[in-house]
Amino acid sequence: MRVALVTGTLEFGGGETQLVRLAHELAVRGHTVRIFVLQGGGPLAERVAGYGLGCESWDFDGFRLRQPLHTAATIARAGRSLRRFRPDVVHAYLESAYLLSIPEAWLLRVPVRVSGRRMPGEGQHYRRRLGRSLHRLSVWCSDAIVPNSESVAASAIAVEHVDPAKVHVIENGVDLPAVAADVAAPDPLGIIVANLRPEKNHADLLRALATLAAPPRIRIIGDGAERPALEGLAAELGLAGVVEFAGLVPDAAGCFAEAQFSLLVSRFEGLPNAVLESMAHGVPVVGTAIPGIASLIDDGVDGLLVPPGDVPALAAAIERISADPALRARLGAAARDRMQAYSWERCTQRHLELYQELARHRRRGERGR
Repeated sequence: MRVALVTGTLEFGGGETQLVRLAHELAVRGHTVRIFVLQGGGPLAERVAGYGLGCESWDFDGFRLRQPLHTAATIARAGRSLRRFRPDVVHAYLESAYLLSIPEAWLLRVPVRVSGRRMPGEGQHYRRRLGRSLHRLSVWCSDAIVPNSESVAASAIAVEHVDPAKVHVIENGVDLPAVAADVAAPDPLGIIVANLRPEKNHADLLRALATLAAPPRIRIIGDGAERPALEGLAAELGLAGVVEFAGLVPDAAGCFAEAQFSLLVSRFEGLPNAVLESMAHGVPVVGTAIPGIASLIDDGVDGLLVPPGDVPALAAAIERISADPALRARLGAAARDRMQAYSWERCTQRHLELYQELARHRRRGERGR
């Protein structure tokens, strides 16, 4: 098959990382894959080049109501590039990508059109009628909506009013390293891999650490607009020497090999790669009990869950896991076993089966007319 994968950017992010890896997995299985990016550049571009994948930017910077000619020219450019590639499948990850590319693919009569969903409540932030209309149009033009978790699927059905028959859940893929991390090592290091954005809620983590008499070392991997405020809060709470702001790391998944536990204290998530990667390394996670995280962790079995926004409970969980090497080893081993079900082989095969089934359905429909 000829598969076009569309994303907004090639910045580090869960959806973008998954798309690039899926493109590689499809290509090594003999399919012709091309990545289309609304705005070119970004740190993942080097990974795309290393995989030997074709990549093209549409230089799209949004729908401009006051500059209709600019918007029309961009849409036309995207249409021309898709027409040249002649895809059998257009699969758009993330909201901006499917708003533009899925209606384009419908106009070009691309046989299979798939919209991804990575977070609950997509499409609900639009204040302008144009945004809401484009979102509804992209749903109508999609043959399938592919959420990465059951909670995101439920949101698409309840909030976006997507026909349940169109919804096909395919969870993220993860690599299982050959060797698990040494989580029972003394002087434990905890890491959190998350962009520094409000919904990731790093502030609660810092407040929880500040209540502990002997807080463990914590490495914060990621960057974003919240960094100056969070660094200021860490200094104010006296966490110098406890918290390290490591910034962006190209291979963030590899950082789990050095950790004894990890954290993700978000207010909402789809299916976070950070939790999958931590568990695959055998590193137990302390996470908030929200649907996207709780679907991966059984509290006390393969990780620890705390209520979102409950700083004392978070502090108690950090103290418990950092003080008990045997607990970390038990939780980590169970977490690693659980990740067998999230292999990239399975993830890729499920995508291929969906594409092929939709293509067969399209051909049957055309023969019936």
